[in-house]
Amino acid sequence: VLPPGVPPELVANGAANENPRFVLHLGDLFYCKTSSSSTGQLCVDKFFNTTIKNLAASALYMASTGNHEYNQPDNLFTYVGRFDYPGAQIGTGCLSSTGCSPVQESGDETWYSFNWGNAHFVSIDLGPSGQGDYNLDTGDTRYNWLKTDLETARSDPKIAWVIVYMHYPFYVTKSVSHGPDRADRAKLEPLFNAAASKVDLVLAGHQHAYERTLPVAGEGGLIDPLSCGSSPWPTCSDPKYPIY
Repeated sequence: VLPPGVPPELVANGAANENPRFVLHLGDLFYCKTSSSSTGQLCVDKFFNTTIKNLAASALYMASTGNHEYNQPDNLFTYVGRFDYPGAQIGTGCLSSTGCSPVQESGDETWYSFNWGNAHFVSIDLGPSGQGDYNLDTGDTRYNWLKTDLETARSDPKIAWVIVYMHYPFYVTKSVSHGPDRADRAKLEPLFNAAASKVDLVLAGHQHAYERTLPVAGEGGLIDPLSCGSSPWPTCSDPKYPIY
């Protein structure tokens, strides 16, 4: 654990020294909200040109969107402008005429997926608050894209692992910083648990503490006893539910 005041580039450079093939950044790339747009842009420039310069030069830098990408400083424009991701091109039904930015309206690059080896990775954007910002029901273009993407990966014999990464956590136990995103969990957890679209691992940020779970569902009350045995569940073999 680094003491306060340690420059973040030391963390990024330490990661670069491990020679990763790629990086998954789980949202909130930078904290650049200021009263001055020029100062905010200097903060953004520092993140890309100093903080992650060495790391991003040596590894693919794959990021998901967090609340700070929405409000610090420019409603996703910096996120989309700085990265070139394999966007889902889904259209979101969120119209600029009703207050959404053109970036939010298209959904391009905020929902995307890629394969690496025998693993399939999916990045999803759950909005500026992570409390049900989007109507992720059957019929929603984002939901339908995600369902199709997960089912395609799950049916591919070359894919052994399906991993979703996002900003807002579905499960939180520590009373630190933020709580769980129950609204989106209610909509997406059945999809993550279904055999045809099952997710193995869900990675999230937002909470300012590290936690990990057993394979869980239903407010954490369901653990697959056939796959995970009994308490303290030392190992799990192909569990029914994702690990968070």
